[in-house]
Amino acid sequence: MKSALAILLGTVAGSALAGIPEVPQYKFSFVVQSESEPLVRIDAALPLGTNQVFQATRHLRIEVQVPASTDDQSHTTVRLVDDSTGHPVYLHSATTGGSIASPRQFAYLVCSQRATFYSGLPSALPTCGSK
Repeated sequence: MKSALAILLGTVAGSALAGIPEVPQYKFSFVVQSESEPLVRIDAALPLGTNQVFQATRHLRIEVQVPASTDDQSHTTVRLVDDSTGHPVYLHSATTGGSIASPRQFAYLVCSQRATFYSGLPSALPTCGSK
């Protein structure tokens, strides 16, 4: 009897979840290469109208502002911030638009507290010595 009840409850719960619409999310991919530190890759799907901070390295963070709508006029804002001096320094800021279906891709090479931005994700980033 207990196992039949468990199966019934599991079926009802699964059916209820199947009827819940998927929440739209913007998709992001970040790659950060800083000095001699290992390459960092961050992939995220973020809900509408949210702000998120990703710690890429000890002193580099990525701040993301996600729009509250999904139309093609909506814009996401991404900032690369260095706090190694004790104060936040904005190394790069980008605002991107377009369909929610289009993933947002950003790559950064940071050398001597200067950032080089690459739109999209290159197959390989140069290193600070080879730039």
